[in-house]
Amino acid sequence: MFLTHFLHNALLVSFTVIGLFRFPPSLASTTKSSKPPVSARCGIHLLHGDPGFFNCMTDEQQEFSCADDSCEHAGYGWKDFMFKQCREYNPDNTLSQTYQDIYVDTFLAYNANLWVEAQEKKTAKSFECSWTEHGPDKRFNARRPTCHRCQLIPEQ
Repeated sequence: MFLTHFLHNALLVSFTVIGLFRFPPSLASTTKSSKPPVSARCGIHLLHGDPGFFNCMTDEQQEFSCADDSCEHAGYGWKDFMFKQCREYNPDNTLSQTYQDIYVDTFLAYNANLWVEAQEKKTAKSFECSWTEHGPDKRFNARRPTCHRCQLIPEQ
């Protein structure tokens, strides 16, 4: 009788602990996947995910969880990634009339409209950064990072 009661309580505690420490979907997909990591070009967005990870959406609208230290562009780490000639959003959601270059923390691209909304790394302020098909830096802001240690986040 004592042994049955003890085993019942041990199982109950085990299931409770497992339930409390359930991983969020993106981290679970990264840490528990049996598939090898892949590279993903973040054509639509790069946003903060679980600690140590970015959520990266490709042009094909596949969402990946990627180790944040695996993201780069043309051999330069993510910490060095910039957009040029960006305009800051004012508190009233209008755009400033001055332009500045920013180091990018996160971004969401509106590729069909030729612009991205980016958050600047140091200040966390939001900017609009556009590009054109013509001019000296015509497609500079159309560049996108690639992350190399990524796992597909399953659709829910």
